[in-house]
Amino acid sequence: MDGTTWLASFMPSGAELEQAIVATLYSSRANGHPVTAAVIAQELKTTKPLSVVMGEKIEALRAWAHERTVPAD
Repeated sequence: MDGTTWLASFMPSGAELEQAIVATLYSSRANGHPVTAAVIAQELKTTKPLSVVMGEKIEALRAWAHERTVPAD
């Protein structure tokens, strides 16, 4: 699967997309390569979302909030 096909099947958050573009701009400039959808897709593939990287801390915060806060339905 090439980068653009993968990108079409993946739905990143706005923040993830923004950071992938920023990372692509830096790496493309440093390497002298043009910015393309395939390069952005590669950045998205190698970047882990905070919900994955910080999953345990997020779950701990949810557990803490469950006991101490009122749901905002």
